[in-house]
Amino acid sequence: MRPFKNHRDRLAWFGEQLDLALPAPRGYTDKQRKLEQVVAFVDVIQAEVRRYSRRRRLTFVDCGAGNCHLGLATALFFTKVEPRPVEIHCVDKNAVLMAKHRDTADRLGLVNMHFHACDIDELSVPAPVDVVTALHACDIATDKAMHLGVQTRARHILTVACCQQTLVKSIRANAASTTAITRHQVFRQRLAYMAGDAMRALLLELEGYEVDVVELVSSRATDKNTLVRARRRNLPANPVHAEALASLMASFRTVPALAHYLGRATSVKRDLQCTRPTPWRLR
Repeated sequence: MRPFKNHRDRLAWFGEQLDLALPAPRGYTDKQRKLEQVVAFVDVIQAEVRRYSRRRRLTFVDCGAGNCHLGLATALFFTKVEPRPVEIHCVDKNAVLMAKHRDTADRLGLVNMHFHACDIDELSVPAPVDVVTALHACDIATDKAMHLGVQTRARHILTVACCQQTLVKSIRANAASTTAITRHQVFRQRLAYMAGDAMRALLLELEGYEVDVVELVSSRATDKNTLVRARRRNLPANPVHAEALASLMASFRTVPALAHYLGRATSVKRDLQCTRPTPWRLR
């Protein structure tokens, strides 16, 4: 187990391993911001899985992996910091990046990693999966990651959305009641992030997950810092959540991709015809 003197020492070690540290950093660089997000995400993962026996192998799937910083950091943590058997799958459509980071994993001695050059919905991994993650997966890739988590009965689904262009465009075109807000691009994007993650959270709750939404890091590191944290509890579907979801979809006259993937879009089509959706309150 590798000890750390303090948080700065911890960041420096991960940064060196992941090539995210600069020789003489000045100010708050993009690499430092990314490093802070990755290490914070690893902290969240560790907090979620610490109750499981260290003798049991855990399976992780990192969706929209890109440069694989999160997958590599997770593997490093559970190999060299708090050792336990893990299997980590990184999936991204970019075959060049997957090949590159397969070499990175080999260089770091991480033999427990697998790299898949395919779309998230084309990935085949044996269920159940322990943790599905997505850190800034682009647009509906976050929805695909959540759907994969539900399909594989993942014990934990942890996502931080990036751009939500599909939802932003839909809200701009359809949500007449919010025109005074959405005519300003900065407000339109913020509203889309909040509405999108709120609907995703409700959909996961309808699938039996316990969900909360928190900040991953300070907004100084990134403004895309909303973590949707879901734990499978096999809870019965709550009709209040279904009502809340239908109301949100009707209000914004849009259906998130996750609803389509889960087969829940058809049941709310009639609600999308409403011009005055019924108010709802979670209790």
